[in-house]
Amino acid sequence: HSTGTPLSWNRYISGPPSLCSGSTGNVYSTAPGMTNYIWAVSPGGTITAGGTVTDTSVTVTWSGTGTRTVSVIYTDINNCTANTPTVYNVTVNPIPDATATPASQTICSENAITPVILTGSVPGTIFNWTRDNTVAVTGIAASGSGDITGTMTNTTASPVIVTFTITPSYNGCPGSPITATVLVNPKPSVNPVSNVTYCNGATTIIISFTGPVAGTTYTWTNSNPAIGLPASGTGDIPSFTATNPGSSPLVAIITVTPAANGCEGPGITFTITVNPANTITLTS
Repeated sequence: HSTGTPLSWNRYISGPPSLCSGSTGNVYSTAPGMTNYIWAVSPGGTITAGGTVTDTSVTVTWSGTGTRTVSVIYTDINNCTANTPTVYNVTVNPIPDATATPASQTICSENAITPVILTGSVPGTIFNWTRDNTVAVTGIAASGSGDITGTMTNTTASPVIVTFTITPSYNGCPGSPITATVLVNPKPSVNPVSNVTYCNGATTIIISFTGPVAGTTYTWTNSNPAIGLPASGTGDIPSFTATNPGSSPLVAIITVTPAANGCEGPGITFTITVNPANTITLTS
């Protein structure tokens, strides 16, 4: 009988060079002339299949991280030619995690988002992400890697929530996806209003404002309160008595600004003109 471990036997054991924590992998050995295989694994590994003296391969489930080993002692049918263990090393990689800061935010259309910073507990983690609603909201790519930055434009008249799905990965080991959301409110607008003209003393009609974004409020300013209309107001312009005691037309520039969901949109302007009353001068 003989003992010892011929170094050349190391080439008869093989398996995956690295695995993800919590996964399984097979380790094989076919040493020539050997019929018995006594398998063992280091702490952090559990043989889930195989492991009897005649098995030439075992399935191992790995936990934890770091370098793990599978060892095998070869013997022949008579338990002779025993040798010290032949060892196969496997690197067990950690499963990464991810945190998005901020996890949710609200912006107005055409504004930059607060950068979403992606971090994790495993150094060297790569963060890949995708997003939805790429037609309703434009400005940031449909997918990317690393922190999320950019300007977003809502192409609709309603608020749209964009969800970013972030998947961490380390050495080919994916972690559980997380999400970050951005609520993009539309920028409101106000439909055009035609210029109007009145005579002194006339009762004006109510001027109503409309726009495509539901819930929009409208504020307005008046450049010439002498026509009988206050210098500013909110909502529709009410009916008032047009006033011009002079001899020349009075022109007021009305500026209307829309706002909705905390977002201000572009304003419009129109004019209200009040003509003076006609007078008759008698001469003898």
